[in-house]
Amino acid sequence: MLFSYKTQVLIISAMLLGALSSVSVAFSKGKSAKDNTLTALKSESAAKSDANNRFERKKIYFFTEAVRQKEAGNYAAAIDLLTECYYIDHKDAAVVFELADIYSKVGDDDNAMKMSHLAASLDRNNIWYKMTLAELYLKNKRVADAVELYEEIEKLRPDLEDIDYRLAGLYLQTRQFDKGLQALNRLEKKVGVDESISIEKYHMLQMQGKKKKALAEIEKLSRTYPLNVDYKIFLAMAHLNDSNFVEAEKVIDEADKIEPNNEKVLNQKLALCSARGQTDEADAVVMSYVNDPKVEAGEKLKLITDYFSNVTRVDFADKCFRSLVGQYPDDAMVRAYYSTFCLMQRNDTAAEVQLKELVRIDPMLEQGWQDLVGIYMQRNDTASLSRTCDSALVYLPESPSMLAIKGLSLSLYGGFESAVAMYQKSLESYKKNQPENKAAQADINMYIGDIYAQKDIPDSAFAYYEKSYELNPNNDLLLNNFAYYLSVYNRDLDRAEQMSALALKSNPNNVSYLDTYAWIFFRKKDYMMAKLFMQQAIDKGGDKNGVCVEHFGDVLYMSGDKDEAMIWWKRAAEIGGGSDLLNKKIETGTYVE
Repeated sequence: MLFSYKTQVLIISAMLLGALSSVSVAFSKGKSAKDNTLTALKSESAAKSDANNRFERKKIYFFTEAVRQKEAGNYAAAIDLLTECYYIDHKDAAVVFELADIYSKVGDDDNAMKMSHLAASLDRNNIWYKMTLAELYLKNKRVADAVELYEEIEKLRPDLEDIDYRLAGLYLQTRQFDKGLQALNRLEKKVGVDESISIEKYHMLQMQGKKKKALAEIEKLSRTYPLNVDYKIFLAMAHLNDSNFVEAEKVIDEADKIEPNNEKVLNQKLALCSARGQTDEADAVVMSYVNDPKVEAGEKLKLITDYFSNVTRVDFADKCFRSLVGQYPDDAMVRAYYSTFCLMQRNDTAAEVQLKELVRIDPMLEQGWQDLVGIYMQRNDTASLSRTCDSALVYLPESPSMLAIKGLSLSLYGGFESAVAMYQKSLESYKKNQPENKAAQADINMYIGDIYAQKDIPDSAFAYYEKSYELNPNNDLLLNNFAYYLSVYNRDLDRAEQMSALALKSNPNNVSYLDTYAWIFFRKKDYMMAKLFMQQAIDKGGDKNGVCVEHFGDVLYMSGDKDEAMIWWKRAAEIGGGSDLLNKKIETGTYVE
């Protein structure tokens, strides 16, 4: 038979106690009857004392073992052992407290609170028992009970600073501001004038509407530490909060003398200008800082960035950046910030100038090259795009993104084989240098698939589309392109419909996706659905796209509206971009595949 842990401990304890009793009995048998008679009264008293000692030893054994089990994480065994201790001596506060601690560890808040309360009542002068119970009260949102306990602790140990801090926070929480201020005043007498105390008193007094007394606390803090700029800034903020601009300016000037060009002081200067509505003065403060040779470029950039996040005046911002470029012509960070600003303002001409300088200063900065080729891509400037990619690859020959962009530029020139080869290099670089970037690898496979589809090599196209799909099945552009070319080659139209529907679900207003979805229904000879979605594509801007307009004509023709179809085919010819069969459709007046 296997015994539980508790039973094993009890058996061992009983054996130990039994052995001691046997020794005692054996000893007594060796005495004479007369001796036994003479010691009768003493034996009764000694027996009681011995029994108490045995129980005490048993309790100590159980308690020590319980602590060991608790430290080992065997909480159930520890609770059993401590319960035995409690049966032996239900007035032992240490035993009860240990039970409370274990119940708290296992998440049994009810028993933890009961035991903590009992421990605190058994030893009323033990502040740690009271603090534990108070924290359990707070955990269970019994704030008033927690406050009462902390007040008792403060009376028992008025020297403890942490208790006053705790009480002040609880008084603030319960909006007992007078008591909170009393706690903070007690604390201030113990530690002296202190930032956290003064600021807490300031907030409490502000909440009571006692603005003068609140301000006096910050003034006291500033007087106590006259060279501390942070306290003067706080005082300036307090004056600004009260619209006392004269005093705020005075304190700001004092802070400026202590630490010229301090960023926090500068921000207070700008806050004061803003409060007074002094735009020109604020600009003068900023420009003075920007032109100060003692200030580092990075600090100036931070100021400009922060300032213009709230002030949207493009001309003045540009003036600041031009000043920085004049001071630091070969600083890559200045050029990068300025180019980003220009791009945000859609001033790609100015951005181009800064980006060219940026890659001159730091040709290893890939982001600079990417931003520069991005401008040329938006302009459809294929010559500059190709030339810039070549320059970038001189410094970054294994950059997967630049290799991919070079592949794009080659495909735009019509160099499809060269484009595929460059895309393959990009894929190899991604696998080598950024194997975790599955999304980028999926895109490259899609681009190669697009090239093969445009070159009318469907098997290769679909092979690369499948690779892209395996890497990133949630790419809406891939889903659309894959689905479209499946419909073009009349393959697996059910799968094409599913893919197109997924892409359209995420982009319900995308004209190209609507056109693809409609064209799949056209291929499935479901002309009613094809017309429904093609009409949506036309309504959402497809009437300016030659392919959509031609497809709409095709759908109308197969729906029996041949005259209307002819109108849309002719409109497609005027727009341009239609299929090679468009003119034949117009000449014959029939749909041609």
